[in-house]
Amino acid sequence: METPKTLAPAQIEMLGQGRHSDPAVPGLCLKVDDKGRRTWWYRRRIARAKTIITKQLGAFPAFSIAAARQWAMQLNEATQRGENPLAIQRAEAVRTAMTLDKAHQA
Repeated sequence: METPKTLAPAQIEMLGQGRHSDPAVPGLCLKVDDKGRRTWWYRRRIARAKTIITKQLGAFPAFSIAAARQWAMQLNEATQRGENPLAIQRAEAVRTAMTLDKAHQA
């Protein structure tokens, strides 16, 4: 089945196996596997770089269309500034872990 011009819950339920891009938000897609599971993914090239980032949000309907779009738009803002949101997330995780480690030592 071809990806519709807009994604609505009823249309998502009818999508066949494959990757279906959301026409409303660049980089956001819904992957439907052979068992019919639907998972939100983000894939986009960072501005002025050769790096392509790929990140999984989670399953539909646990993450609604609106939530997935908001998540992808935030990632788009970072990639358009030339930032790598995955690197930022990793750095934040390291910073948080170091803070927790220091708290346990105190």
